[in-house]
Amino acid sequence: LFTELGDGMSDKPGAGNTATFFGVPAKGKKFCFVVDNSRSMKGAKFENALYELAVAVDKLQASQSFYIIFFSD
Repeated sequence: LFTELGDGMSDKPGAGNTATFFGVPAKGKKFCFVVDNSRSMKGAKFENALYELAVAVDKLQASQSFYIIFFSD
């Protein structure tokens, strides 16, 4: 799950206002990544989620900020 928070939206490519998580694009300056950490995500599923999260965060610009929430219940 991937949520954009706040304003700062722009349609200009490369404006530092975009992010992608599991192939889902979003526009904004602030993002919240909500990641399932329950027992159903054990092993490769959770490793894949962590990989996708790392890729998404790594691609954010310095002007963007993010939160990460892991949930298990």
